[in-house]
Amino acid sequence: MAKALIFLFLLVLPFQGWSYLFLKERMAEATPGDYIVTAQKKTLTVWAIRERDDQKVVVEEISVPAQVLELGEGGWKEWVEKGAPDHTIWLAYAIDIRSGRLLGLYSVTNKRWCEVDKAGNFLTTLMNIGFTEMPANQRRPWNPPVIFEGEEIPGVQLDLFEGKWPRDGSELSEKYIDIYLPAVGSRYPAYFPYWLQVIGALAQAKIRIVDSGSNLKSPVKILWPQTNQK
Repeated sequence: MAKALIFLFLLVLPFQGWSYLFLKERMAEATPGDYIVTAQKKTLTVWAIRERDDQKVVVEEISVPAQVLELGEGGWKEWVEKGAPDHTIWLAYAIDIRSGRLLGLYSVTNKRWCEVDKAGNFLTTLMNIGFTEMPANQRRPWNPPVIFEGEEIPGVQLDLFEGKWPRDGSELSEKYIDIYLPAVGSRYPAYFPYWLQVIGALAQAKIRIVDSGSNLKSPVKILWPQTNQK
């Protein structure tokens, strides 16, 4: 009997205090104008918080080939304010903060509304994954660099979280995802991963952050459908 009780204790112990982190919950505290710039292969992408209210957050995605990008002294903010020259993708996502559901998708590039895929997309799926924090004694002693307004900031500790992509038939289906996030309450947005890595792919896919900042203003005016203004 004693051995059985010890076994049950050891079985239950790891789950004490078990909790999940959902990026959609942190998005409820997003500040309009915050942005990150990701690099994947030869493409750079700006992800910016356009607006947020009690029901939704609007995120803009602007991609440009690295080889044609020309940044002036004003950096990414100036580039966006000038209409993002040479961009290949410019989308605006309206996302329900509570459910993480995609409410609307507008193509700035094509100046039209897009059909919302009921299966979701990369951003909304990522926001709905339950992540668990990796204990310090189980993670490798490495921290992704934090770059803010073009300058690398030393000494910023990022927390490592791990989650699993849902079974959806995509290339990421059932793959494990590692993300690094700043601590809540720090100077840096705690809802944007500063590093994302897919484990279990043929070649481990990585999305790294090459810049981040605040006070980015979009020059695009979007009138959301009445259904998204609730």
